[in-house]
Amino acid sequence: AEELEFFREFKRKMKVPYDFAVAADARNDVPFGVAALPTAVLLDRRGRVRFLTIGASEEEAELLRKMVVKLLDEQP
Repeated sequence: AEELEFFREFKRKMKVPYDFAVAADARNDVPFGVAALPTAVLLDRRGRVRFLTIGASEEEAELLRKMVVKLLDEQP
């Protein structure tokens, strides 16, 4: 519950306009290269990893935002 509240606050603070998922366990850590929290893994419409970032800085949030916009503009 504490971690979920942290992510909710991060979303509010960083004004993230899209939703995100939080894994309930660590089974995806190795396949997606998760070594620290927060780690953002952005998948495209085909399920391919297109962006991975570690951290919660404003710069990381801006990079993630730009990639989301780019992927939304791509044709399926």
